[in-house]
Amino acid sequence: AVVSTQSTGQRYLSPTARKNSGIEDKSLSISDEAVLALIRGYCRESGVRSLQKHIDQIYRKAAMKIVSDAETTIAVSPDNLEDFVGKPKFVSQRLYEDTPPGVVTGLAWTSMGGKELYIETVCVSNVKDKKSKGGLVTTGQLGSVMEESTKIAHTFAKSFLQEIDPGNTFFKRGEIHLHVPEGATPKDGPSAGVTIVTALLSLATGTAVRPNFAMTGEVSLTARLCQLVESKRR
Repeated sequence: AVVSTQSTGQRYLSPTARKNSGIEDKSLSISDEAVLALIRGYCRESGVRSLQKHIDQIYRKAAMKIVSDAETTIAVSPDNLEDFVGKPKFVSQRLYEDTPPGVVTGLAWTSMGGKELYIETVCVSNVKDKKSKGGLVTTGQLGSVMEESTKIAHTFAKSFLQEIDPGNTFFKRGEIHLHVPEGATPKDGPSAGVTIVTALLSLATGTAVRPNFAMTGEVSLTARLCQLVESKRR
């Protein structure tokens, strides 16, 4: 979809903006990388209306520079894009280069398109202490559906760990804190179960998950995978 939008920007939107601004063909060039940076950092909405608006803005600003600064040629690239359209609205929020055990990358769908979503889990009690009781605390403005997913995932993870490693008492004595970063943003939807199960088992076994591997999907109490919704948009 990004490549298609990029092609539309170069083949159709730029010529229209050039004609409206009165700039000659050789006076302004916008690189493919600059259009791609526009799409990813400024125009994540569906359709091309926002992209057209930003390309028009580039041509208007370039026309002013040519008239006022007597510049004959202007080349727009990712390096000078902010000079024409300001700072990007959307910035990559990659928190981890290498995810530790208990942290897994999920995929979510928003009105602006797909989005990475980290599930973080840590154990806040001593699992070797026989007096310690297990439990699960959640934070990150999770909605009711996602809260339910965490409970189901926690129950299944406990059952599964007992099946594959009966001597592991991590969930029996471990008090776990589960958090989804960007706490100011409410999060809900039936697609986090698989990611939460993976995060919990990763924490319990001390096994890190690859940082470039993201997942989505819901799991039932008996480990059945539910039908995935909005898969293309993720």
